[in-house]
Amino acid sequence: MSHDIRTPMNAIMGMTSIALLHLDDTRRVIDCLNKIQTSSQHLLALINEVLDMSKIESGKIVLSEEPFHMSDILESILSITYPQTEAKKQHFNIDHPCLAHEDVVGDPLRLRQMLVNIISNAAKFTPEGGTISFRLTEKPSQIHGSACYEFVIADNGIGMEEEFIAHIFDPFTRSRKSVSQNIEGTGLGMSIAKNITQMMNGTIHVESHLNQGTTFTVEVYLKLQQKRSSDLKPSENQHSTMAGAMLKPTNAQELDHLIHVDYSGHRILLAEDNDMNLEIGRELLTNMGIQVEAARDGQQAVDAVKNHPSHYYDLIFMDIQMPNKNGYEAAREIRTIHRQDLKDIPIVAMSADAFADDIRRALDAGMNDHVAKPVEPQKLIDALKKWLR
Repeated sequence: MSHDIRTPMNAIMGMTSIALLHLDDTRRVIDCLNKIQTSSQHLLALINEVLDMSKIESGKIVLSEEPFHMSDILESILSITYPQTEAKKQHFNIDHPCLAHEDVVGDPLRLRQMLVNIISNAAKFTPEGGTISFRLTEKPSQIHGSACYEFVIADNGIGMEEEFIAHIFDPFTRSRKSVSQNIEGTGLGMSIAKNITQMMNGTIHVESHLNQGTTFTVEVYLKLQQKRSSDLKPSENQHSTMAGAMLKPTNAQELDHLIHVDYSGHRILLAEDNDMNLEIGRELLTNMGIQVEAARDGQQAVDAVKNHPSHYYDLIFMDIQMPNKNGYEAAREIRTIHRQDLKDIPIVAMSADAFADDIRRALDAGMNDHVAKPVEPQKLIDALKKWLR
């Protein structure tokens, strides 16, 4: 684990040093920055898995109860895993027969995370041109008011040694072959998948043969929706677990798109106590023509909206962990001020507190949305499009 974390960290620090030595060589600096982005994304994935496992082991993960549609889960899984399988020119086959019950209640974020972990694992250990299949079927349920869903993910990859199969769900366990072939990973993905499955009253089994492939079979139980889907509030919890700094590594095309978005004439309050995060947030927003005013803690954010006239701010981006008042407390107080504009003003959490329960706490505190740090420029633009009048 120490090796896996230090490897991308070494690349980030090393490439930063090289870039500083070649500031006059634009091509060399761009090459270094691209490599820093790649290593940062890998390091972030490692951190997220360690944090997830820590929350699972401490019993702090609680599954949400949200209405969602199984077809939406499949669509989001495809969008997440497609780049990985496409990069290796793998064939990804999906078998999704008509389900008796599409509308269910459960935790879509954790269900998607569990399935993506397994599919990503299959893609890692399947060579270029290989095949990965995904099948979803609904089985008879033994639990009243719930449906039983079976997910089968199979690949024709390198498979596993028989002695390793017994330990595949142990935390931080990796096969000798994955280590010798420098296949990236923490050894936590399958352990997280198993824990999520068990929290959903389900089971997970694996069959594998060396040099022939691996098949994972997962069964989970999800409650059936008791109302029409049109009567239910759609899930607002569509953010992947994130932790870390303000800005997520992105590519040149996304940044070019960011530069050409214009929101001139709008004023935003950015509540952020970290100097570097404040600088990044201000830079991103002002590049889109937005006037940005800063609050360095929760109390300053409350005072700022109190001391300015109605409709002075168009939107508030609210950090969570701040001195004097945290983001939850500040949002609650703003909502209690007797001014109609402050009851309606969009408040968007912008925080590295980005687990499912953190997002629910933000919504319960009166916020309208949540953008996780590291911030993806496109997610920031989506939030502005959604909430700026």
